[in-house]
Amino acid sequence: MKTGFIYSRILSEGQRDGTGLTRQTGAELVNYILSLGHVVGGTPKLQDVASGYHGDNLVGDLGIFLDAVESGLVKSGESFLAIEDWDRLTRLTPWDAIPTFQSIINHNVDLLTYMDGEARWYTLASLKGNPNLLDEVLDGMKSAHYFSKKLAARIKGMYKRKIAENAIYSGSVPSWIVKKYGAINPRSGRSSIIGFELGIGGDAWWGDGGLGCGVSSGNG
Repeated sequence: MKTGFIYSRILSEGQRDGTGLTRQTGAELVNYILSLGHVVGGTPKLQDVASGYHGDNLVGDLGIFLDAVESGLVKSGESFLAIEDWDRLTRLTPWDAIPTFQSIINHNVDLLTYMDGEARWYTLASLKGNPNLLDEVLDGMKSAHYFSKKLAARIKGMYKRKIAENAIYSGSVPSWIVKKYGAINPRSGRSSIIGFELGIGGDAWWGDGGLGCGVSSGNG
């Protein structure tokens, strides 16, 4: 019998109203763990509202779990971490993500992915005995990272087009600009300084360090 710690992650508070957390920690996963004679540990639940793409969850509950693994509070050989899929654990590049995975496995703490009724187990013994399993891990990490990377590029491109069309502006603006429904317009009587202050048509608008759009990449 081992103790399973279920970890879930969403990107933003706004996603709490969705089904993500329930799906990641639901009865199906719990029942699967119990059916194997294991127990579910962790009070409160391991749960982060943070970006996996930027590794922000490494200083959240996931980081607390990793510290507990390192210190021995999570028992070696008697514990495992359960996640829905690799993208819940991390969306970092595989090079940056693999140390997190190794820090768990090398302490003889197993890792379980469980999605759509399919369970995959990764243990120190199985990874040493079957090198192909490491390829599977890296493929999962690559998919998680590049999905977010492509999504971020699409969102950034969309915002650039909208800004070019003066259709949206999501950053902060000076007091002499009216921001309404994403559009920006000068307040009455202040239009003469707009060109100078914003540098419209020059590097101050588009260039690094200029007045940028301040857009979140949107990746999770």
